[in-house]
Amino acid sequence: MRTIIISDVRGSAQSIIPYGLNLARAMDSKVVVLHVIDPRSNQAKYSSYSDSQSLTPGEPLGHVESSEKEITLVNTELDKLLSRETSSVNYPLKVDTVVKAGSIEDEVEKLIAEETSSLVVVSAEADGTIFEEKSEIYDMIKGSKAMCILVPPGKEFREYKKILLPVDFESDELERYSDLRFFFEAFDPTVNAVSVADKKDYMELELKSNSWKKVAERTLLPAKVKANVLKGEDYTEALIKYSNRNEPDLIMLFQHKKNLFKKNFKTDMVETIIEKTNIPTLYFYRK
Repeated sequence: MRTIIISDVRGSAQSIIPYGLNLARAMDSKVVVLHVIDPRSNQAKYSSYSDSQSLTPGEPLGHVESSEKEITLVNTELDKLLSRETSSVNYPLKVDTVVKAGSIEDEVEKLIAEETSSLVVVSAEADGTIFEEKSEIYDMIKGSKAMCILVPPGKEFREYKKILLPVDFESDELERYSDLRFFFEAFDPTVNAVSVADKKDYMELELKSNSWKKVAERTLLPAKVKANVLKGEDYTEALIKYSNRNEPDLIMLFQHKKNLFKKNFKTDMVETIIEKTNIPTLYFYRK
């Protein structure tokens, strides 16, 4: 098991690296903190993170030299942050760091190929360096086929005992959750599966949820399973209200290119849920 934490040390928001470390500790997993520098960007411009000796004013740097300086700076910042965080909690696990120029998608794919049972932990906010915009975070998730946990900056880690799982009780999609067994074994959670129906369809979907639950109780072991149908006209709004009332430790959202439920699971829905609930969200896009 490996936890891959996408570095946000150059961002202005509170880092999610401590959250990722505590998650890895709870799962007793290996840890890699990954920082990827886009070689096409001008990394030589001065920032508040650079020390006064890192660049010479008026002296342009080539891409190679610029990237090398950036790698040195990031390694220094990561070493300081990790030393502080691991010593403060007597962190028992070895933490590897990978700082290099390249493509974030390619580097995540390489790490996942080495360890298929991996979770990627990434900030829900763009840091302005690895990810200039939020859309780039979701492009990375979709492009790398990574199982990612999007963490709101400043969120403290809490073991995943209560998980909210929006599902389609009308489709046969349970086989998709088999690769989450390692996750359920680590936390022994209660998985609350929910869907949304308007008044006229409520009773029919309630019956289908009961059948779904019987299969899920076998498929999602060792997790305990509940099934609920929420009344509402707007799927996302109903889900957000329910989440804020029940305060789950984690929301799981699965998007599949070919599933019938794709009308509900869209990127803007994921963004809206995170922004309006402030709850870490596991997002997995399957092609």
